[in-house]
Amino acid sequence: MKICGLYLRVSTEEQAAVKEESLKVQRFRLEALVKSKSTPEEKWHVSRVYTERGYSGKDLNQPHQGMFF
Repeated sequence: MKICGLYLRVSTEEQAAVKEESLKVQRFRLEALVKSKSTPEEKWHVSRVYTERGYSGKDLNQPHQGMFF
């Protein structure tokens, strides 16, 4: 079994709240990718989902307080 984690991130709170619900779309796409990698011989399992919202990737002083859900 392959074990992996998903990392979801948006740079601003506005991006997190947009109509398309960016974080939900990211999670959906990543879960679909993990599912596509699974075979009967080798299953993939998501053990954790890490989410960061509202911190720019160019800022080196991020608090790194990712939420788990």
